[in-house]
Amino acid sequence: MNRRDRASSIFFLALASIVLVLSVWQGIGALGNPGAWFMPFVTCALMIFFALAGLSAACRKGAGAVGVVEAWRPVRWSKNAAVLAVLAVYVALLPYAGFLIATFLLMSVLFRLNALTVKAALLAACLSSGLAYGLFYLLLKTPLPRGIWGF
Repeated sequence: MNRRDRASSIFFLALASIVLVLSVWQGIGALGNPGAWFMPFVTCALMIFFALAGLSAACRKGAGAVGVVEAWRPVRWSKNAAVLAVLAVYVALLPYAGFLIATFLLMSVLFRLNALTVKAALLAACLSSGLAYGLFYLLLKTPLPRGIWGF
């Protein structure tokens, strides 16, 4: 398994490096006025980071590799299905409730699914939705869905 992990990490490292160089050649623009190749640039930078992390983990691992069945055993499929259902409700609710309310509700449920107390989940949802609103609407001037209440 270590050999496969190393090979896949090297493959994705090479692929991301090529696309990163191409995106710089094509022009990524600026943060305030991103070009068409800005998102591929950011995505490939993250891919390089994670490929290097995977490569270092594969090089440090011992000979005891985990099989495919053992790797998938601890996955909680009911929690994954609940997250998908909550995301579907979020997408349906977003045009009517607006970004701020829909995101607050989404984050509340997701934090609650993560075994936080109700009080902690509401506080974390308030902070994360407020920070997302501040980042996208106020800082980056991205138009967000307003909903029927106008905010």
